[in-house]
Amino acid sequence: MGLEQVQLRPGMYIGNCADGTGLDNMAAELVASAMAEAPPCNAIAVTLHDGDVVAVRDNGAGLPVDTDPEWEVPLAELLATQIHATARYNARRHKPDDLGGAGLAVVNALSEEFAIRIWRGSLEYAMRFYLGAFVHRLQCTGAAGNHKGLPRRGTEIAFIPSPRYFASTTYDFDRLERRLRAFEFFQCGVTITLSDKRGDEDREVTFAA
Repeated sequence: MGLEQVQLRPGMYIGNCADGTGLDNMAAELVASAMAEAPPCNAIAVTLHDGDVVAVRDNGAGLPVDTDPEWEVPLAELLATQIHATARYNARRHKPDDLGGAGLAVVNALSEEFAIRIWRGSLEYAMRFYLGAFVHRLQCTGAAGNHKGLPRRGTEIAFIPSPRYFASTTYDFDRLERRLRAFEFFQCGVTITLSDKRGDEDREVTFAA
């Protein structure tokens, strides 16, 4: 199923779009996606930027970029554009699906802008969307480079919630922290850091999940 149904009935997929619940669930969906990569993922950074930009970065293996044999498109594209793809992907890897809910595609569908960078197999890949539609499809953008002497790996997803679907697109730091701390009960061996880069004073909290 594509993204149109999500855009028609966003509350069915992401929660209340008026009281901030759905907004927090947008970030939580991406954290859940990253946690499903543990191991090797053991660190997730959620950063709030000016302009209502939210970035979620992990140090996992990176979203898969190989072609899905059924759909004949890269798996990363499938995960970002088909709302049932996350469950199918987890089943294929024999991973439990209880961490995730709606998946990446729902966040993409309800975002004004949605961009993914992937570091996998010593290469960097990127794709970008506007209102759920491709701006450019997945493409290799060069070498992944190194981080602390090792090949860089992982995924970074940045998005701007769309005011078409949310009463407010500005995150409340304390409320989002409470939402993300719900992941502490899963005990996956992952450290989550929530940072606020908006305004003059940075805020940051770190906790184990």
